[in-house]
Amino acid sequence: MTEFSRADVSLSNWRTAPYSRWSFQNVSEIVPSAVISAGGGRAPQGRKPLGSFAKLDVAASDGTRMPLESFLTASQTDELLVMRDGQIVAEWSAPHSDPARPHIIFSVSKSLTGLLAGILAGKGFLTLDRPIIDYVPETAGSAYADATVQQLFDMEISVAFIEDYLDTSGGFERYRRATGWNPDRPEAPAPDLRSFICSIAKGGQEHGEHHAYRSPNTDLAGIVLERAAGARFASLMSDHIWKPLSAGADAMVTVDRIGTARAAGGISATARDLGLVGEVIRAHGAGLVEPEFVADLWSRKRRANSGCGRNQRAGTGSDHARICAEHRCGCRKRIQHPVPAALRRPQCLRQTSRPAGDAGIRNVARRQLSKRDRRDDA
Repeated sequence: MTEFSRADVSLSNWRTAPYSRWSFQNVSEIVPSAVISAGGGRAPQGRKPLGSFAKLDVAASDGTRMPLESFLTASQTDELLVMRDGQIVAEWSAPHSDPARPHIIFSVSKSLTGLLAGILAGKGFLTLDRPIIDYVPETAGSAYADATVQQLFDMEISVAFIEDYLDTSGGFERYRRATGWNPDRPEAPAPDLRSFICSIAKGGQEHGEHHAYRSPNTDLAGIVLERAAGARFASLMSDHIWKPLSAGADAMVTVDRIGTARAAGGISATARDLGLVGEVIRAHGAGLVEPEFVADLWSRKRRANSGCGRNQRAGTGSDHARICAEHRCGCRKRIQHPVPAALRRPQCLRQTSRPAGDAGIRNVARRQLSKRDRRDDA
């Protein structure tokens, strides 16, 4: 930290530049966090140089051509990991970044939460077609009272809640304070995260008719998993994913004032360990999750029969936010990139300190992010 000191980083600015270059690998110093233990973990391995990838010709968002290594610096990337056939073939770290430290992955946390659900369902802990209220009775009277767990994970819940990342005084801003990610306001304090979620009213449509990207859905999904399996989210992630993968480092997840995990966006992990998770999907479950569950993630048929296939946008609260949500909508990626094509390409993971939502890790190294400070952290 040459431009600032640790004392300069606070709950008010930790997701903005330049502070994010430090805070994104030290989230637990800013927001209370629970440890996702790796157990003994795997022995450290030597770093793989970028090698011939360094000169790979790539295009920036403005069309400018440059070598990959220059692109990584220009795009404020922290870490790059390239895997092929389950093996790391190249790595790159920014001068300020420590590849051994967990890096916040923002909304990629949703993918890990979904994977955990698939594992728990396969082991008989979770029934996806059961009503949410069976697992979380506190949802009575809320939007979630008459919805199923499957609809929750598919984000086909009708809620009177706008995913507006630019909001500074409405429901989304209150949601951020409930997660513990923003300073609270004494004159209008936010409740804990679970209470906030259970206060969300139902929207004007029925569940299952419309796909809408809403981060509180995944936070509630994390609570459902805890109730279904009888353990805290961090422990479940450790016991069913991190330890079985022999992850190299502990991960973390932020928690609110009563210990509710931010399953929608609060996980931090190293690029190498996230690469192990990606390999599970590439290898059709790799014995960790049922192959049928992985196949369903890429299913055109199920998506065509759901409200998601009929919705071209994720229904967030501003044009800028909607564009971001389109990139994150899993249905669009599944429709455009079936498994066979994905298996023929190297897997690239990129971590960035750019202060943008789920820009922690991307599966396509070439994707540029807006330089605007959006704080779209959900």
